[in-house]
Amino acid sequence: MTSIRGRRHSEDTHDLLVNFSFLGFIMNSVTLNIGIGIDTARYGHHVSFLDEDKRTAAKPFHFKEDSEGYQELRKALDKLRANRPNVKFLVRVDAAGQYAENLIHWLHKQYDLGLSISVGTPLKNKRYREAHYDKRKADPIESLACARFAVIEKPEPMPAPDAAFGALRNTVSALEACATNLTRLVNQLYMLLALSFPEFAVVISDISKGYALKMLAKYPTAKRLGNAKLDSLLPLP
Repeated sequence: MTSIRGRRHSEDTHDLLVNFSFLGFIMNSVTLNIGIGIDTARYGHHVSFLDEDKRTAAKPFHFKEDSEGYQELRKALDKLRANRPNVKFLVRVDAAGQYAENLIHWLHKQYDLGLSISVGTPLKNKRYREAHYDKRKADPIESLACARFAVIEKPEPMPAPDAAFGALRNTVSALEACATNLTRLVNQLYMLLALSFPEFAVVISDISKGYALKMLAKYPTAKRLGNAKLDSLLPLP
């Protein structure tokens, strides 16, 4: 026959188990946000992790800009997700030039993680870091500031990068570089002509024209051009 004390102990144990079960259900159903800040560089990147209370959620580390480095980052994310089933990763990337391109493409391919990815301009990230952290520039501080911005501000995620747009941007960049290089070479040619063939620039104002360059290629000195026959000059386009 069970005593009153025994029944009360059994009931208390049952209530405690029910409360723990309910608490576990609540914790598993609530989404936990973790901010992930990544400071990018040419040969490697630094990553930091913060929870919503601005506490370190995982040990920060530096990983290389290669497949092994990306796998190291993936393992860290999988470990965080294993400990927190309903975690949501808010990723903030400090994009330094084109050094973040491969990383951003890789992050968008981690479909099963459900990453919310945003990219901040270096100037905006710098001002945010200076407002909340040490003003000295260092990779760990840069990534920590990005992680804080991600988990506190919750910026809108960026769309997945378009390969066609990337190809167009690279083409435009190459054309701009060609135009800059052409201007530099034309200025050098003007300087050489001013020293050795000043009459040429007086007659032809724009020496970057095709016919002017062909004429100089065929008759590179004033003496040779002066001795040239009209029949040989007229066919030049």
